[in-house]
Amino acid sequence: MNGTKVDIKVVNDLGDCSASDWNDLLESSQNPFPFQRYEWIRSWWENLASGSENLFILLARKQDKLIGIAPLSYKRHGWPGHAAVRFIGSGHFDYFDFIIARGEEEKTIAAFIAYIRGYFKQFELQLKNIFKDSPSFGILSGGVGSKDLNGMIFREDVVPYLKLPDTKEQFYNQTDRLLRSDVKRRQKRLTEQGKAEFKRCNTFDEARDALEDFFAMHIKRWESAEGYSVYKFPSRRKLMRDLLQGWFEKKLLNIYYLSYNEDKKLAICIAFEFNRRFIFYTHAYDPDFAKFSPAKILVSELINFSIDNRYKEFDFGIGREAYKLEWPCEIRGLCNIYIYTGKNTPLTLLLKWRRCAVSVYLLSILPFLRKFRPIVYLWRRLNQRRGKYQRFE
Repeated sequence: MNGTKVDIKVVNDLGDCSASDWNDLLESSQNPFPFQRYEWIRSWWENLASGSENLFILLARKQDKLIGIAPLSYKRHGWPGHAAVRFIGSGHFDYFDFIIARGEEEKTIAAFIAYIRGYFKQFELQLKNIFKDSPSFGILSGGVGSKDLNGMIFREDVVPYLKLPDTKEQFYNQTDRLLRSDVKRRQKRLTEQGKAEFKRCNTFDEARDALEDFFAMHIKRWESAEGYSVYKFPSRRKLMRDLLQGWFEKKLLNIYYLSYNEDKKLAICIAFEFNRRFIFYTHAYDPDFAKFSPAKILVSELINFSIDNRYKEFDFGIGREAYKLEWPCEIRGLCNIYIYTGKNTPLTLLLKWRRCAVSVYLLSILPFLRKFRPIVYLWRRLNQRRGKYQRFE
């Protein structure tokens, strides 16, 4: 069986893929995440894909059994015959990877790369946000036995996460004493002002209302700080509404919040519960109550909830924000891998130089620019004029 040929088929329409086969394979893979599920991929494609993007999903089979999926898309631009090939949703999701049955990774990835090499005359394969401990990273960083490919690897970001013990006592014994005291003090100050409760949405109607509250709160929070909120974009709101519609009843997505005096929400979190992981996807808090740190209180309650429900991991999502790192986190590295066809031709060298420049901009220059309010304000105004950054209704 291990020597059997891997057959590759390209699919250009998500309707030609079986959602159940896709998700079943994901469940059997080494490191499944919700961003790889069929429903997420489809929702993103329908709401956020640009008109110049083309689906390029590769299905790998061995003796008619589905063993791998490469959820890719591509754009043709710049030079004749050149294509930029990437994971569907690059730039919008936290993590990416190929979806491959355990034990089949090396041959399947080699088959994917060989098919891409034969399909495009010139290409840049952009494989972003792959975990450094993923089998895919080990295979791709070591090469796939092809002499006419070359590539680059950039360490782009990190994912802080907590390994959860069996009891809350065990967890808080390894948590910084000052952090424990700070959370208790803020909880006490808040309860002295009114009734504060941690809540989980129990019905779809409750979750739908909480999602709309989240959009408004996220926008209020970031615009009060002269920043910007991605949820001013109607397409991003529609994506989250679609996911809630499809995933709430399946208990894959839920909304948690800190209520105040029954009728007000102080902090809201959208989270995924997948493969015994609690994934802290995004959150917002009411800046009018910032002195009580409602988001910190909510994080503490969510960690308690995860331990009580015997999750093995609390995943903070991508980024090094201070509110994550104050907890006793471990770190997973995220890497971007860029693979180019051909030897170091002038075109390949130009593409690699451009990729280095883009990475320097994203890692060093853009975070610096975001600290200047006039630049953020200009960005908002430009997108408002283009009709992309709209007032929330």
